[in-house]
Amino acid sequence: MAKQESATGREQAGAGKIGQLKEYFVEAHGELKKVTWPLKKEWKISALAVLLLVVIMSIFLSVADLILSKIVQLILS
Repeated sequence: MAKQESATGREQAGAGKIGQLKEYFVEAHGELKKVTWPLKKEWKISALAVLLLVVIMSIFLSVADLILSKIVQLILS
């Protein structure tokens, strides 16, 4: 008798988890409908700005690394 009760309890808990998951996706979908998405022109400009910043930072860090490695070589030699 105890095994039957625990099995039905697990089934109800599983259905609860599935229900919670379904509710989460329904609410997430509702929230996504409220989002103001950027226009195509806006996201292109933003993407270009990010790419430009990545290139600039890559160059800066490469130069800084090169300079610091030369300084360390001078100190150790």
